[in-house]
Amino acid sequence: MLKRPSERKEILASLLKLNRYDQLAEQAKNQAHQAKAEAGLRRTQLDELTTRLANYDAIVAQQGQLQAALQALEQEQEKAQQQWLELKQLEQGYHSQQNQVHLYRQQQDHLLTLQRQTESALAEAKAQQQRYGQRLAQASAIEAGICQLQALEQEDLHLNQQFQRYQGLQHQRQTLEAAYDAKLRHLQDQRQRYRTQLDALQTQLDELTQILTQADQIKAARQQLGAAKAQLKRLDGLQLQVEPLLRRRQQIQTEVQRQQTRLQTRLEALQATAEGLQHQQTQPPQLATAAQEISQTLLYLEQRRAYQEQVREKGLERRSFVDTLQATQRTCEVQMAEVEQKLRLLEQPEAVCPLCDRPLDAHHRNLVNGRHHLQRQDLQEQIWVIRDQLVASEREIQVLRQEYRAVEAELANYAPILHRQGQLDAQIASHTTAQQQIQHLQAECQQLQDCLRDRRYATDLQAELNHIEQTLGQLAYDERDHALVRGQVNRLRWADIKHHELTQAKRRQRQLREQRQQVEGQWVAAAAQLAELEQSPLKAELDDIQQAIHQLSYGVEHHQQVRSAFQAAQSWRLRQQELEQARRQQPLVNQRLAELQAQHQPQQQELAQLATSLAAVEAALAQQAYRPEQAAQLDDPN
Repeated sequence: MLKRPSERKEILASLLKLNRYDQLAEQAKNQAHQAKAEAGLRRTQLDELTTRLANYDAIVAQQGQLQAALQALEQEQEKAQQQWLELKQLEQGYHSQQNQVHLYRQQQDHLLTLQRQTESALAEAKAQQQRYGQRLAQASAIEAGICQLQALEQEDLHLNQQFQRYQGLQHQRQTLEAAYDAKLRHLQDQRQRYRTQLDALQTQLDELTQILTQADQIKAARQQLGAAKAQLKRLDGLQLQVEPLLRRRQQIQTEVQRQQTRLQTRLEALQATAEGLQHQQTQPPQLATAAQEISQTLLYLEQRRAYQEQVREKGLERRSFVDTLQATQRTCEVQMAEVEQKLRLLEQPEAVCPLCDRPLDAHHRNLVNGRHHLQRQDLQEQIWVIRDQLVASEREIQVLRQEYRAVEAELANYAPILHRQGQLDAQIASHTTAQQQIQHLQAECQQLQDCLRDRRYATDLQAELNHIEQTLGQLAYDERDHALVRGQVNRLRWADIKHHELTQAKRRQRQLREQRQQVEGQWVAAAAQLAELEQSPLKAELDDIQQAIHQLSYGVEHHQQVRSAFQAAQSWRLRQQELEQARRQQPLVNQRLAELQAQHQPQQQELAQLATSLAAVEAALAQQAYRPEQAAQLDDPN
């Protein structure tokens, strides 16, 4: 019910697909127009076929087919037009009933909305009536709760007065306790600090005693440390002599190993190269045979190329001869045209001589005329001969062209074969070069193997290495002994440290004993001050306040319980207000309930009548002869 009537009508039409009939009617019109256009096209095709085709029988047969198709299209067009008119009439009646259904549905929706509103108000009125009845039934309990609330209010007021007195005493006690605790903590802290200092001094004295008891052990360790340092000094001197020799020996060994590795790598590379060249070699007899065959083919193609040149020269010669014949023919045709002109002039009654421009009598006219006729006949025969020669020459030129093309087709393979000959020559040369390289590589490999086997490489370095080994054997330096002596010296260094600590411990022991006597005197004075604080006026005042708090007998927990009960009982005031409201509103709610019940029954009756009318209209609509299936068949003729 939130949409406008026009929008609801559009939604209903969309749900029932009423616009489908408009689309079908439009499609029927389009099919009729298409049938007319296709009929016109077929007529045009029929006219074109009638005027353009030469086969009369075929044209007549095709014309009959086109006329039959044209008649079928015209019949289909008339049928579609008739169906469209029938669908238009059915559509109008169908839309009328659909509008009536839409109107009934709108009324039904409005009545349903009113009925739901009435039922909602009726349910709300019944709920209010029930709530007010329950509240009136609780009247005695609410009055008892109000009496309890007033008693709790009086007790809470009395406890609040005691609480204020209790807070004042607590504040005084806290102030005095803070002052007393501050003095007490200060004296206790002093005493604890002095006790801690005494413990620390005693601990230090105990530690110094442990150090002083190790004097004999430290003396013996210092003697062992001196002997170890002397031996370490001697080994350090040997190490200074041995280290350069060891570094040089390592360098020489590395260089010798590097040269050996380089020779071994070179040997493996040469062997791999030799094996690769051997695998790449092809059989020489096959290369020689292929090269001989290609040479013979190239020789034949060279001969064909010379023959092609001869054919081309002969063709050029025949073409020049044809040009000469054509020039001669044009000259004869010009001369023949002149003779024809002279003969036409001689046919005139007062014709003059073409040579001397004198008048001619009958005898001379006949002589001149006969001479020109003979000249014309000679020229005509000469032209015929030239034409025969031209025809023969053209025929001969065509034969030469065909021969030239045939030879040219054979020579198309000349460049690939020549390239193949170059490849074979390169392969043969490569094979020869590869054989030489393989022999050279094998000789070099043998030489490298001999050098590696006899160790004939880096001879100066090997000699120096032998000399270094002899020198190291004479020095007899062992790095492990050196490490053991160095470790022994490091382990015994604690003797020097402990000797220094022993000297410091004797001096520190005297200082600590003096400090302990001073701190013991301070600790005794702090204990006496603590005993005086227990008998002071501050302690007596604090005891009096504590006695007053005890006599007050105020309980914080009891006060909290009373306050919680008082807060919980506050709800009786709200329930009292609700009780008074229920007494005022109950008659009004009963009256409202009676009015709603009287309004609800007519709405139900009207809604039932409207449902009956709507069902009757929908049944009539279902019996309509207008069906979407018929429109679909009209839309899709196939």
